[in-house]
Amino acid sequence: MQGFSRHEKMLLHVCFMVSAFCGGFPAARAEFSLQQPAVVAGPLGQDVLLPCQLLDSQHEKLLNQPVLYWEVDGKQLPFNENKTSSSFNKSIELKEVRWSDGGTYECKLSMRTDRRGSFRLKGNKTTLIVHDTMTFNLSSHHDSLLRCEVTVSQDPGLTLTLTRNGCVVQSSAPSERRAANGTITLSATVHLSGNGQYGCQLRLQDVLITSSSFHSQQAGRYQLQDERRRYSEPWLLYAGLLLVPALVLLAVVAAMLMCR
Repeated sequence: MQGFSRHEKMLLHVCFMVSAFCGGFPAARAEFSLQQPAVVAGPLGQDVLLPCQLLDSQHEKLLNQPVLYWEVDGKQLPFNENKTSSSFNKSIELKEVRWSDGGTYECKLSMRTDRRGSFRLKGNKTTLIVHDTMTFNLSSHHDSLLRCEVTVSQDPGLTLTLTRNGCVVQSSAPSERRAANGTITLSATVHLSGNGQYGCQLRLQDVLITSSSFHSQQAGRYQLQDERRRYSEPWLLYAGLLLVPALVLLAVVAAMLMCR
């Protein structure tokens, strides 16, 4: 910095630092990255897509076609007729998912760029929860209880939320029953307290997995039947009311006959 005084050199140095701090110079390079959803729910027997999106870099040049890998629970997932990939977004589609397909999936890419050379890029993992059809109906043991039940491949902290006319009446960790094949059946019950729309939702934190509803019109009928049992027809009273005039009439006729 020849030609500048000591004071001017210090001022230029301060301006340089402020310009760099405030973004006057190019920001750090944006690198390639993979994005995966935290949770994916898959109905048993249906096709399920596991998304994996490759975010491109503006400051790195890709030198080869990335090689796609998927791992499930730490083991490499082979591609076959039931597991196909999409080269456009690196996603994988599972055909007719089974209980054994539930687990933690991680998307990986082997790639080479002009800045970093060859390296492997990892996603942030996806939990696949396989579930069957949720049942939500009157309990077979008690006609005033609604029972919600669903079987899942695993339970990483699932909850069953029960509602009536949109208002939550119960939300807690459901009771569990584990089967021999490793699946878990979750269940919860709610009292049928009148006509209305009842709902049951299976959730993992804020993620809705599956749901079912029950519209109650039977509670009023049960209540009417209970009222009829409680207040049966007063047949004895009716008979007594009819019998009194008849007795009075007979007494009057007998008195008239005796007066003759």
